[in-house]
Amino acid sequence: MGWKIVSRPDCKWCTRAKAHLAVRGVEFYEEVLETVAMQRAFKARTGLDTFPQIWDGDRHVGGFSDLKAQMA
Repeated sequence: MGWKIVSRPDCKWCTRAKAHLAVRGVEFYEEVLETVAMQRAFKARTGLDTFPQIWDGDRHVGGFSDLKAQMA
């Protein structure tokens, strides 16, 4: 299944998370929540409202800080 980043446009932490994975050669799939309605639906479905949200397969990693700490 691989890595997945759920992001929103113009999110500096999303950009940093993608760069963090890319520098390490980790391939990932990105789901961009382009509208406020999409972001609200994501929050309603998951309870998560900050971005990015990152998964390694079925395991929820968290946000950028969590990713950075895990891959230190």
